[in-house]
Amino acid sequence: MRLLLSNYDLRSRYARTLRDELKDEYGEALLETIIHPTVRIREAADLGIPVLEHDPSSRVARDFTDLAR
Repeated sequence: MRLLLSNYDLRSRYARTLRDELKDEYGEALLETIIHPTVRIREAADLGIPVLEHDPSSRVARDFTDLAR
């Protein structure tokens, strides 16, 4: 089992606390990669194309590339 934080915004204290609690509970099962929230995902979905094709230089495209590695 692996856990991925998706649509995750590190700016809030709650989000950082939750990440820390998940890390304590699940350890290495919590992936280091985080999929950050962005409108690019919704735009790509509307267009019916992958976000990597829609905006390959976006932060979320880098997130998914990191995840694949």
